[in-house]
Amino acid sequence: MDALFLDVPEPWKYLRQCWEALRGGGRIAIVSPTASQVMEVLRGLRSLPFVGISVWESLFREYKTNPLTFRPLDRMVAHTTYMIFARKVFP
Repeated sequence: MDALFLDVPEPWKYLRQCWEALRGGGRIAIVSPTASQVMEVLRGLRSLPFVGISVWESLFREYKTNPLTFRPLDRMVAHTTYMIFARKVFP
């Protein structure tokens, strides 16, 4: 496979299978909602030949829809998620 997208509660449990399914240079993207999940994924990625590991946070917030006052809502209830990216290499 050229790329995999993983969105499961315990993604670190599937990293070995993902590594085996990816071709050399293949990429993996993982979505995790909590920092503790990210830390577990990072440990797993580092135990396999993955490189270019990066983590991004995405913050979603709602905006007012009035074109004259386009701006975030006055009260923000936000949700964040983490996105982890890596690339497979052969050992």
